[in-house]
Amino acid sequence: MNWFLTQEAAGEAGFDDLVAMSQVKMPDEAKLELARNYWDEMGRGNPLGMHGPMLERAVRTLDLKPTIDGTVWQSLALANTLTAFATTRRYAWHAVGALGVVELTAPGRVSLVGQGLKRLDHPPVVRKYFDLHAVLDQKHAADWIANVLRPLVRDAPECAPYLAEGAQMRLQCGARCFEVYRDRLWAKGVRRFAAE
Repeated sequence: MNWFLTQEAAGEAGFDDLVAMSQVKMPDEAKLELARNYWDEMGRGNPLGMHGPMLERAVRTLDLKPTIDGTVWQSLALANTLTAFATTRRYAWHAVGALGVVELTAPGRVSLVGQGLKRLDHPPVVRKYFDLHAVLDQKHAADWIANVLRPLVRDAPECAPYLAEGAQMRLQCGARCFEVYRDRLWAKGVRRFAAE
């Protein structure tokens, strides 16, 4: 679990910052939803509720030491893809599609991570980030569809292929991460159990 969380922490691109950069010059309806999403990421003004520092507290509590050299390239590629989309204006639609996929897929994934951490008897400070996103991102996913993706496609149908490309690239990056995670963790498990 520590190895997995170290990979995830090292590959964390800063969802709050990515949303902030992506919303520049977006149409009003989408921009307002991105602003609401950003405000949630910022803990609605409460420093203890900010999502980035919440994850950092979990990493510190577990004494994880994420480094570029210790991170699989697939995790770094995922973070770099999201960052490239958000910081390059010509990929603004790609960024929205990719970030939307993060919100749509996060609830199930982080729920399982939170359950695993609870099973391993980790304290609430470690689980809080994952437990919060398991619930909050269900609402974010619905709001992203209703107030970002549908209005953008309705009002600017030419952006649909770019939204889809961004979403697909994020999904492919995530799939590659989980493939290497599975290979690494399964191989270690087989070796460990074979030795016992």
